[in-house]
Order: sequence, then C-alpha cells, then structure tokens
Amino acid sequence: MVLEQAMLADPLEWVYSWSEPSGGLWRPMKTMWFLRIGLVLAFTLASCAPSTTDTVADGADKSTTASSGLADTSLLASTEPATNAPLPTQTDIQLTAPPSSTPPTAPEPTSAPANSSPVPPTAAAAAGLTRFVIDPAQSTVSYGVGETFLGQNNRYAYAVAATSVVSGEIMVDFENPAASTVGEITVDISAFQSDKERRDKAIRDRWLQSSKFPLAVFSPTELHGLPQSYVPGDVLAFEVAGDLLVRDVVHATVFTVNASVEDGKRLSGQAVGRVQMTDFGFEPPAVAGMIEAENDVDITFEFVALPG
Repeated sequence: MVLEQAMLADPLEWVYSWSEPSGGLWRPMKTMWFLRIGLVLAFTLASCAPSTTDTVADGADKSTTASSGLADTSLLASTEPATNAPLPTQTDIQLTAPPSSTPPTAPEPTSAPANSSPVPPTAAAAAGLTRFVIDPAQSTVSYGVGETFLGQNNRYAYAVAATSVVSGEIMVDFENPAASTVGEITVDISAFQSDKERRDKAIRDRWLQSSKFPLAVFSPTELHGLPQSYVPGDVLAFEVAGDLLVRDVVHATVFTVNASVEDGKRLSGQAVGRVQMTDFGFEPPAVAGMIEAENDVDITFEFVALPG
C-alpha cells in the first residue's frame, strides 16, 4: 500500500530510488515492479501517441482504392456510354450537322410589279412637254423710262438700260399649246447698263437699290390666250400673268408675249409689260430744276430658248 502511494505520488523519483544497489528489498520483487511500471508506461504511451502505421496503411489502401476506381471508371467510360446523358434526337442531329462546303445560292430577284413605272411622277406628268431653256447669250431684258430735261427747254428723252444676265425655262406642249407652262424668270438688275454711267449708278444706289437687291424674279401664275392646236411656224400671241419681285416688294404684273418655234429647236419671242416705280416703294428720280423721270417703266424681254 505504501509502495503504491509512493509510486503514484512521483513515479520517476520512485523508480530512480529503487534502482540504487542499496535498496533493501528483495531483487525479484524489484524486477517484478519494474516490469509492471514498464507495462503501464508502454500502455500509456500507446494510448496517447497517434498510430502512424494505421494512417499510412489506411492512406495506402485509400490511394490504391482511388487508383483502382479511376482505372475502372476510365475503362467504363471508354467502353460503355453514360447512362445518364440523354441520347441525341433527330432534331439535334440536324441542328449540329456540319455546314455544307457549297456556298449558298443567292435568291433570284423578283420582277417588278406589272403596274410599276420607272418614270418619276413629275417626269410622267411632263411626258408631253418639251423643255426650252433661256439662252442668255441671245436674250436681253431692258427697261425704258421717259425723262424730261427742265433746264433744256423741257426736252424729252427715253432712257433705256439692258442686261443679258437672265435665266429661266419654258415648257411647250406642241399637241396642246394651252397646256404649256412658263417657269420663273430671274434677272440680275444690278447689271443694267445704259448710255449714261452716272444714271446707272444713281439707279443702283438710290432707286432700284440693286447693290442690295440684285435680283428681280418674275413668277408666272397663269397663261391666257394660247390656242388648242399649233401649226409649226405660227406666231402665238398670249398673256402671262404673275408676281414680279423687285427689291423686297412683290407686285402682280402681266406681260404680253409673241413667240414662235423654228423647226422644233429654237423658241424665240418678245414679252412686254409695264409697271410703275411707286408700285415697288420708291418715287421716280427727279433733280429740282433739271430733270424729272416718269413713273411708268416699260419692261421688254427679248428671248431665245433652246431645247434642254
């Protein structure tokens, strides 16, 4: 009992004290206790320390089993189809079929509808008309104004200025002249020239103000007096009514026209009209005691138009 208490109190001190030769106990008993202590220590260490042998063995077994399982799986994958994967249907095969090496054939162009027409509406409407374009090299626009020279015993003179800077077009219907039309006629009034440069400069700066408003535009609205038929060589007399723009004022104006067509290739004629200066917002030129101009202004358009 005493020995067991001493051993439990300090096992190592107890072992070292009993290993001395001076111990008074019987040696066989001492040996038996050593064996018992050794067994206790061995079991204690065995229960506390991890078992490396089992771990390695288990790892080896697991590795071997895993390798074997992979080998079996690879073998099954190479020899048997997967039972869980769905088999492709006929639709899948058609969708995943490789593209054909033959390029696709372009669709054939469809023919235009039978009632379609390549002619634009405006061209179709003017199908019966022949277009003539004003030739400025053979055309002139002029104005004429009466003048009275007070300091020269009231001498009367008729001042004329003209320009060839004019453009416009005329559409002629030879089958039905009444269906003919006249387009806008544009005149550069800043280019008017007379026999007096001082007069031209005064008209440009103070009356027509053509340095600020260089263009006069006549826009026809109606044609009156054209016949229903035309005989080549005949001279047609008719009137053209429209709006005349001078400076920033528009005034209704009527021109009397005489025109004829030569061989269907040359349209020539004359248009004459009369306006008043006060119609466009300015008074006739006058210099006290020297000269006075009339209010009436005669406009004459000598024109030649060619097919175009």
